[in-house]
Amino acid sequence: MVYHFAKTLATCENRPSAYLHIGYTCVPNNITSITTYNLCDNSSLPQMNTSRGFITSPNFPTTPSNIDCTFNLQTLKPYEDIYLYILDMDLNSPNLIGQSCTKDRFIVSSDNNVMEMCGRSYTNFLLSTCHSSVLLQLIRASDARGRGVKLYFEFRGRSPQDICPEIIATSSTLQPTPPTGLTTMPEPSQSIGPSPHYFTTLCFPDISSLFGRNNFQCQTNYILVILRAVYGRGSRCDYSPGDCTSEADNVYRLCSGKQKCSVPFLNPVTLPECNGVTASYLFVEYQCLPTPTIVSNTADLCTGQISDFNGTSGILQSTSYPSYTQTQCANATLSSLDGSNLVMHMYLIDLSISASDPHTGECLNDYLELSYQCNHIAYTRRLCGTRSTELLFRTCLPTDKIFASYNLLGNDSQSQRGFALLYHLVPRDSVPTIKTTTASTTTTLTSSGIGAVSTPIQLSTICVQKSLSLRCDQPGYVLVLHKIQLGVSTTASCNYSLDDCFEDYTSFYNNCTGTTMCDIFSPLTQIASCNNSQSNYLYTEHQCIPAITKLDLDICSSAGSIQIVTDSTIISSLNYTSEEKECKVELRTNSLLPSQTQRGFKVYILTLNLPIEHSQDSQCDPDDPSIEIDDPESGLTRLCGDSHTRFLFETCSNTIEIRYKNTLMNTTAVEYKGFEIYVESIENDECRLINTIDTTYASVGLTSTTTVIRDFNTTISTPNLPLIIGLSVGLSVPIVLGAILGLIYYIKVVMPKKKVFISNAARNEIPMTAK
Repeated sequence: MVYHFAKTLATCENRPSAYLHIGYTCVPNNITSITTYNLCDNSSLPQMNTSRGFITSPNFPTTPSNIDCTFNLQTLKPYEDIYLYILDMDLNSPNLIGQSCTKDRFIVSSDNNVMEMCGRSYTNFLLSTCHSSVLLQLIRASDARGRGVKLYFEFRGRSPQDICPEIIATSSTLQPTPPTGLTTMPEPSQSIGPSPHYFTTLCFPDISSLFGRNNFQCQTNYILVILRAVYGRGSRCDYSPGDCTSEADNVYRLCSGKQKCSVPFLNPVTLPECNGVTASYLFVEYQCLPTPTIVSNTADLCTGQISDFNGTSGILQSTSYPSYTQTQCANATLSSLDGSNLVMHMYLIDLSISASDPHTGECLNDYLELSYQCNHIAYTRRLCGTRSTELLFRTCLPTDKIFASYNLLGNDSQSQRGFALLYHLVPRDSVPTIKTTTASTTTTLTSSGIGAVSTPIQLSTICVQKSLSLRCDQPGYVLVLHKIQLGVSTTASCNYSLDDCFEDYTSFYNNCTGTTMCDIFSPLTQIASCNNSQSNYLYTEHQCIPAITKLDLDICSSAGSIQIVTDSTIISSLNYTSEEKECKVELRTNSLLPSQTQRGFKVYILTLNLPIEHSQDSQCDPDDPSIEIDDPESGLTRLCGDSHTRFLFETCSNTIEIRYKNTLMNTTAVEYKGFEIYVESIENDECRLINTIDTTYASVGLTSTTTVIRDFNTTISTPNLPLIIGLSVGLSVPIVLGAILGLIYYIKVVMPKKKVFISNAARNEIPMTAK
């Protein structure tokens, strides 16, 4: 049983957690019908028709010491993948955090990547590979302790169409890291602290592991702390808010607490939270933390005070760390420096104490307990067992206090170290520095911020009687709602299905769009259009667009100009004043881009608030202020009156013209905002196909028609009538082909793009049509 206790999320601006999401898989652990293989018996390997099995160290769970053996796990059929899980691992840990494994080393080699592990691990997914073999090696010294290793493997079939990247030929034997301690140790320094935040993205498939490169690395005597690691899929190989993502737990396991590590990303990773689509990138945010050996500000957590230290960082540890000593500390209080504007970041550097009770999951004999405040709310975290380096929390205010206690009463002192914490004082309003990563196989993210493009459309479903929170995490972005509907499920479930019955929940278009965040309550109500059945859920489609760009243009100040749009622009006329005026601007996509990349535009209303005669019908009156968007592909779109932030249309044209016509109106009693039109330059493969058809086949048809007419008028003669008939029949084929393709183009592309007329607030909920 798992309980969710609220805590602040340090990487999410200290917002309190609202839920605990767990993704899990059930794997066999003790089934007699599944064959068990000896990790040290390479002569007894899986045979034909084997699909799964256990691999254990000799005599597990009483594995002997002083062994060095290998096991070569190989697939037995073409187009099979290997999935490998750790069921249990209990080996000696390094003497110091950041050191290599010494007495025990479990080494796994796949995809030319070598992983070296030791210490303890409970059931975990280890790896999957589309290649045919995984080489395992276990090395134990004469005085090694622990139960050993137990693994579970499966051979899973894959489609022959799925490409498996070729491995670069290297040595076929494992080359484990020699068991050494820290080298080139610098002198302890009171000013040593955490590094800036680093951002790295690996694009699928990433081949850096084939060359033995480390994806993530710190300088000597520093170790990795993973702040965020997600597999994601979006419109590009780059994390953007709104992308569908799934936690990359393997990155935390492989890299936390190490000086460097390599994470393979050669094999497809499915995203269970995203309907099983394949991830296109791996995004990781991390820092490098100093090890206790190079930090001079070190004290026992029970007796040390931050005010006694110099500098802004220090180590707070258990008594005698890295040796385990039975100790109790009832209560200690930590606080920032008096009168400062500093808040505290608390990192766990190392935790090696007794595990939780196997029956209740509670930390009993051994534990470290930290209580802290954030926005006048108290949170408590109790830790035990073995944990890797992590950011535990950040205080919210300089006056927030931390209350600490620990209990170390275990009897296994030889294989445990105690714990070490790293605190870091930073200004409350400080922003993490982004440092560029120089590795050629990675991309460092910088905040796209102002001038960026829209986020991908995100789909959300919430059950009735619950609230859905929509928000734009990037500064300067606002919400656009494409769809918000109450759904009646055919199966009475809280899951979206195209077979369900829907009704638009229109009131929230005005309430949410154009804002940075919005909470929507999903009511339990009868849906008239669904035979008065009660709603089961609320379904939304939304995205975020920039409210400020690098190319913000006042249409009348830029009147008559031609503007090249590289990413996005906002065409506007704000603070409406009544006057006779006509202005226009022409927008073009970047013509310097490669010719094979077809560009088009997406057009949105960001703001629309113009005076209008309320006696009109749905058509904009010629005498009222209006905006016209002239698109050669879909025709003219005229806007007037009021509208919330909304998507208008997408076009394959590489040029559009926006015209603003203002008129004299009596507006003395009301102030009008004016308008802002957001336009984004996009890549669209569908546009490339359409333009290929249009410029190739249609032009052939036109040329053929002209040629036929010219030939007919200049060569008509009774003696050559058979020739004329033959030519007419032969040349009529391209004409018919061109006409058919032209008709298809008109039906598929032109007709769906309806003209939009917005007159007043009562009519601005009309449905939009897009390709």
